[in-house]
Amino acid sequence: MDLVISYAKDINENTEVKAFPLVGVHPAEISRLVESGKSLEDSFKMVKKSIRLWERISFRKKSCWNW
Repeated sequence: MDLVISYAKDINENTEVKAFPLVGVHPAEISRLVESGKSLEDSFKMVKKSIRLWERISFRKKSCWNW
């Protein structure tokens, strides 16, 4: 995540392009988790947990919106 944010910051500071990174779980990740042997229920729990983690990180002012 830090790497994605640093890339976006570099782009925004050094080019005319404006980058708005979105860091999170891609929906296909649920399929990958199920294919790797996790149950569908456990896969959804893992995805929800990662979304909650991202929410906490972004509210700690580490998101790109707080440069």
